Amino acid sequence: MNFGVAATSLGQLDRSIVSPTDRGITQRTFDAWNRKQGKPKRPVRGISKHVAEKIIEFQYLDAVRAADLPAGLDYAMADYAVNSGPGRATKDLQRTLGVPVDGVIGVQTLAAVAKADTVVVIQRLCQRRMRFLRGLKHWTTFKGGWTRRVVGDQPGVQIRDIGVIDRAVRLARDAGTIPAPVAVTPGKALEPLPSNSQPTDPEPTVQISAKGKPMNDVKSFLASKTIWGAVIAVAPTVLGMLGLNVTGADAAEAAQHVNAIITAAGGLLVVYGRVKATKAIGK
Repeated sequence: MNFGVAATSLGQLDRSIVSPTDRGITQRTFDAWNRKQGKPKRPVRGISKHVAEKIIEFQYLDAVRAADLPAGLDYAMADYAVNSGPGRATKDLQRTLGVPVDGVIGVQTLAAVAKADTVVVIQRLCQRRMRFLRGLKHWTTFKGGWTRRVVGDQPGVQIRDIGVIDRAVRLARDAGTIPAPVAVTPGKALEPLPSNSQPTDPEPTVQISAKGKPMNDVKSFLASKTIWGAVIAVAPTVLGMLGLNVTGADAAEAAQHVNAIITAAGGLLVVYGRVKATKAIGK
């Protein structure tokens, strides 16, 4: 699995408020990495993707043993570790599994992971993560971005949602790769799942719009003023070829009559549709 997403699409967290961050690496983490490599301190701004991924792998993924976790749970743990630290992520995983909480993923924790339902573990882990985030002092300021990152646009699990919980469950079920998440669009996030709620998995809702449909699937060509205007515009030429003399004034008058007819017909169709309708719009 490619964990580059965790390094390049991080939300703002409490750590980054006091420490500059680039590609998900804080200045403090970068300083520690440089010391370990025997290199001088330098700004984290402008860090290369290659170096960031090396740090992510060493500092976070290895710490939560992502390579030993099942698909989906590895992604959820990687994202949690990068954003809030591997110790916090590991302890919440152990609390979720009901094993001793020591902050180290060892034989006992991995054995519990192997016996558990991965999808359920992912959902409960993400709920614990949300409870942790709601307890942070900066929650009021960053709750929108934090909620959208973990939960997505809607509570629960949806195929097309963007939250960690959604993507992790998809990975667990598909046991394969899924596309990188799209950029999160601005907007107010939904409230997070209540702490006592049960994981849900509703069927995805597909919104169908008129965009991309053939024109006559949206509006009849008989009601199109554009089409009728074109017909009237070429009418004098066509009729002239047939030996009939039609002036521009005649065409203009015809256009006015056709426009009035179309407008009246449209109004009648609206009334007819309202009378015949049996369901509210959107049902």
